[in-house]
Amino acid sequence: MMMKKMLSRMFLAACCLAACAEAAHACGCEPLTTKESKKQAEVVFTGTVIDSYKERGADGEEWRVRLSVEDFWKGDPGDEVVLYTSGECMVTFEPGKKYLVFAARQAGRGRLVTEVCRSTAPLDTRSEELTKLGKPKQRRPKETE
Repeated sequence: MMMKKMLSRMFLAACCLAACAEAAHACGCEPLTTKESKKQAEVVFTGTVIDSYKERGADGEEWRVRLSVEDFWKGDPGDEVVLYTSGECMVTFEPGKKYLVFAARQAGRGRLVTEVCRSTAPLDTRSEELTKLGKPKQRRPKETE
């Protein structure tokens, strides 16, 4: 029974990775390695989607996503992050689901953006990336008044 469960999880992970790679290839970019994704990102964190909705932006439709931050490896994202994703390379975020996020500042607009090519994906498909990232940074304690 344990072997079936393990094989089932491995199959699911392989399918998710294949889907991410296919999505990245479909949008015309080569998926970055974990090291490259971290280097190009301003913030790297795990978080749970609080909400996401479609907005009409200057460049067409885009998704605005708000996440509750759990762990982080780069930058200091705070307790919550708002980021944007759009176009062929957009990441599909589901409310309540956990993600590993590599986000950068959008040139000229200063807001955080992410895409499939940056290795952003559901957390349950990113165990290898988490291992490569190592131990997350410690949050600074909040000051009390």
